[in-house]
Amino acid sequence: FYGSFYVLIAKSMWEYVQNENPELKKHLASKGITTYAQYEPIVQKAEDYFWKDMFGMHSKWKDKKWREYQKQGYLESYTGFRLHAPLDKKAVMNYLPQGTSAQCLFWIINHMQAKAEELGWKSVLIGEIHDSHIWSIMPEEEAEIDYWVWYYTTIGIQEEWKWMTIPLVVEKDRSDLGGTWAVMHECGALNGGLCLPKE
Repeated sequence: FYGSFYVLIAKSMWEYVQNENPELKKHLASKGITTYAQYEPIVQKAEDYFWKDMFGMHSKWKDKKWREYQKQGYLESYTGFRLHAPLDKKAVMNYLPQGTSAQCLFWIINHMQAKAEELGWKSVLIGEIHDSHIWSIMPEEEAEIDYWVWYYTTIGIQEEWKWMTIPLVVEKDRSDLGGTWAVMHECGALNGGLCLPKE
């Protein structure tokens, strides 16, 4: 999805099989695959299946966006941002979904910060890391914060941006009271403020 291709993927996977996964190495050998030269065409076939059969519509979208960029010299994201930078095909494929995802996260964070100020929470939004926003939460405010995170992520954002037609799910991790971000426990998906266990 992020622009690699079967040759690089096959090399990396082959190295992993040879050095770190003796069970998979044994399985491949049982199928007559004992050399890299035998393995690479299998990964190429898997990549063809991935892009043509599993994600054929996405492949067409990628090609369409690449042609648009070549013709116009820019692309517009769903959130209204215009991408002007010199982009190669890999960047065109990454900037649109990743940029839009980041804008969605920032929209949620901005609304959560406004809600924290409106309700006078003692809990503090301390930042974001990759696809997550990180809080230092007072235990008595946790359920209310869970509710508003769930609301803005699943309902509010779709009311704001009608183009978003796939329901979003938000999962929660938490540390022990007084713990750190380095040691987190999975809580599962939020649902109206309730933290549901993963199935």
